Amino acid sequence: MAKILKSLCRLFSSSFVFNSARDTWEKNKQNIDLPLSKLEKIYVGVYLILNDYSLGIFPPKFEQVELYNNETDYSKSLSEQAIIKPFWIDIFFYLEDFVKIFKLFSKYIPIQSNILELGAGGGWLAEFLAIAGYEVSALTLSPYDVEVIKIRSQSLKLKGIDRLNYIQAPMETVDTVCQKKFTAVYCYEALHHAYSWRDTLKASYNCLEDEGFLMILKEPNLLHTFISYRVAKLTNTHEIGFKSWELIPYLKSVGFTVQYQKNHFFPLLSYFWLVCQK
Repeated sequence: MAKILKSLCRLFSSSFVFNSARDTWEKNKQNIDLPLSKLEKIYVGVYLILNDYSLGIFPPKFEQVELYNNETDYSKSLSEQAIIKPFWIDIFFYLEDFVKIFKLFSKYIPIQSNILELGAGGGWLAEFLAIAGYEVSALTLSPYDVEVIKIRSQSLKLKGIDRLNYIQAPMETVDTVCQKKFTAVYCYEALHHAYSWRDTLKASYNCLEDEGFLMILKEPNLLHTFISYRVAKLTNTHEIGFKSWELIPYLKSVGFTVQYQKNHFFPLLSYFWLVCQK
């Protein structure tokens, strides 16, 4: 059955239906910032999925070191944008998210608590939360992101705010690299980039205080695996979406209780916003 399906995908992806998609994809490989409409992104994405499935390379699989290197290389290419983020592309996109995040923190996490961000990137969210009064440690894999976080931390110190620290390590190793326990661990739009999200959640549990909180903030649904496949190929990074029937039971098996879940009724159409307690 799988062979038949792959053959059909090969025939369809090589047909005239995707002539334009093939041309656009060749241009996109030459220019990663090629402007595309939403329909063009979907059109090219469908072509790539069909073609790569027929070749046996969809969904993609990475070796651990390979993925870490790819993520680091990609962060280097975005280092200038990381410095000015969230004042980048659509400022309201990020600031609206910050309002939602801060409301959740205000409900569950007292100000001045020690908190840890996983996959912090350039650290803009960690900086905002430090300004708001939290003691923040920002964990990131990339040395280029670390340099950006250092700049943010130094800038805050000039304002008399010494509450932003950095840790360079993969998310999966957070329980071995952190010497203290945290009131909360949070991950914003980053867990889906982890080599192993399961190991990351288990490590997060281990570095939390008793009754501490894990905040999973705006992680994509299953459709993201397909919608972002074009971007994943361009950047050689991990772009996977979560299945509620895998994510929620695994959190519970680790020892978490889910206190808040935003997308309970539409797990395939919306992002995951979860608050889990140890």
